[in-house]
Amino acid sequence: MERLRLTLACGRYDRTLPLAEGRARPEGIDLNVVFLGYEELFWRMLRHEEFDASEMSLSSYMMARHRGRP
Repeated sequence: MERLRLTLACGRYDRTLPLAEGRARPEGIDLNVVFLGYEELFWRMLRHEEFDASEMSLSSYMMARHRGRP
């Protein structure tokens, strides 16, 4: 069975390094981890929905939803 390919954008933490380094592997998922600074990460996700999953500022997310964005 083919593994699902996903990109996760997040900050570099002790909790995210095992995912990026392959020490922790989600079952059935080929995970590409992209480390970015918060401003760039939030902007790229909110403006371009560039990643499959990302960290997100709750207030930025709520403002985008209020403006009708998905």
